[in-house]
Amino acid sequence: MKPALLLAAFVVVAHLPAVFSAGFAYDDGPAILEHPDLRSFANAPRLFRTEYWGADRANQMYRPLQQASYLVDGAVFGFERRATHAIHLAWHVAAVVAGYALLRRLGLALGAAFAASAAFAVHPAMTDASVWISGRCDVQALLFSAASLAVLAKPGAPSAKASCLAAVLFLCGAFSKEVALAVPGAAWFLFGRRVLKAWPWFLAAIVVYGIFRLTAVPGFLPGIPNENGVVLQDRSFFERAGIGARAQLLLVGRLFAPWLTVADHRAHWAALPDTPVGLDGVAASAVFLAAAVGGAVLRGATRVGLCLRLIAVAACFFVPVLQWWPIGAIMPERFLYVPGFFLLAAFAHAVEPAAVRRPRFAAIAAGATIVALAAGLAVRTDVYRDDGTYFRDVLRAYPADERAWNNLGVFLMLDARPPDFDGA
Repeated sequence: MKPALLLAAFVVVAHLPAVFSAGFAYDDGPAILEHPDLRSFANAPRLFRTEYWGADRANQMYRPLQQASYLVDGAVFGFERRATHAIHLAWHVAAVVAGYALLRRLGLALGAAFAASAAFAVHPAMTDASVWISGRCDVQALLFSAASLAVLAKPGAPSAKASCLAAVLFLCGAFSKEVALAVPGAAWFLFGRRVLKAWPWFLAAIVVYGIFRLTAVPGFLPGIPNENGVVLQDRSFFERAGIGARAQLLLVGRLFAPWLTVADHRAHWAALPDTPVGLDGVAASAVFLAAAVGGAVLRGATRVGLCLRLIAVAACFFVPVLQWWPIGAIMPERFLYVPGFFLLAAFAHAVEPAAVRRPRFAAIAAGATIVALAAGLAVRTDVYRDDGTYFRDVLRAYPADERAWNNLGVFLMLDARPPDFDGA
């Protein structure tokens, strides 16, 4: 069996509990189930003219391709729970396989590419995207971003046909989630000057994206009103950078300590609107800057060079979430989905020489790690089984989340008494 098919089969088997047991949670209700335009294919053009939440909202989020994908769930299956999760799983499988294909084209060994892709596919920290229906935007962003970069991975300067195809895939990623707008930068980190011929095509795609976006929402930066201050609009550029970098590094820790994972984790103490930047925020910003500089300067064909370039690509996809270029919310785990793939790939490529020297031990260690992650995935799937479990998990990370308390029956905005967690 080809490795890609084996990888896809493994991802499907690992996620079957989610297909049969997970439901709809948190944003799935207002953004999907209650969206007026997601029950008929006749409304498909309208999705490109309105914001993510619908015409009656004012959050300035524009993700029409994500919403268009929900048309299949709604118009064909009526948002039947298991059908919706099966479709969501298909998107996740496609993203994992596209990422695996990109890693192979970049020159990663078969074992390293397969292990990194398999670990990513079942990592508990990815469930906010791989299992939660509202996280489909991140899944689509990785799928189209990886496919676009894979088109450019062929040796030599890309042809006009390849550049056009890469730009179309890039545009699809941007229509899925704003984080995909980092693809041109990621292409430069990976391939250097030889992809500059593709940049005019990328620029044309950005213009098309901008025209569509401006017909649907005013401006390019989301303006989500939130009493919890999720969007740090009132802080300076450098303060946003430090706060965002620190919180993102905390999320990166979930890649290597997945038992700390909680649903929709916002690294809350590090990303509140009034939190000081501090030395840790400055140090975190320096880490991201060093990753970018390392990927730009040490870009030889050596193993170290490719590892640094993969890390730089991860940092590139983190940029929209570092609040240098705000995209709406800060620090849910699903923001790890795209950059996390490249970080795991860099780690697998770095340890591959040791694996070659001790192949049996490496195979056992990699297999045990992936099985352990899959077991963690099965445990985490329970969080998405019903709203109650999901909201209790949210509160462990963000105790002041009024929406979570309200959905547990403790109405903080209407009741002056202290919240009763046990009663909820």
